[in-house]
Amino acid sequence: MLTTWIQSPISQEINYQLRRGGKVITQGKRQVPVGRSRLTFRDRASKPGTIQYSVHVQAAGQDPVMENNTAKVLVGVQGPKPIACLSAIDPRLLSV
Repeated sequence: MLTTWIQSPISQEINYQLRRGGKVITQGKRQVPVGRSRLTFRDRASKPGTIQYSVHVQAAGQDPVMENNTAKVLVGVQGPKPIACLSAIDPRLLSV
């Protein structure tokens, strides 16, 4: 889960885009009120490693500071963990 907070000076529609690496994995439009709003995204890693995500928003209306419309984050993904599967053994089977 990735969460991005949007601070808007006016109630307006925004365009958003989420990228994994350089590839767009989702995009859309959303109406945001004056103040803070939250965008939440969900993604599943296909393999272990470090994944770079970036979120870009563009206001349909006024935007006094366009330089802060992109956020980036690195996410570390660990691989699968080994499991030991144990079962109960009838002690009578161990007697020889």
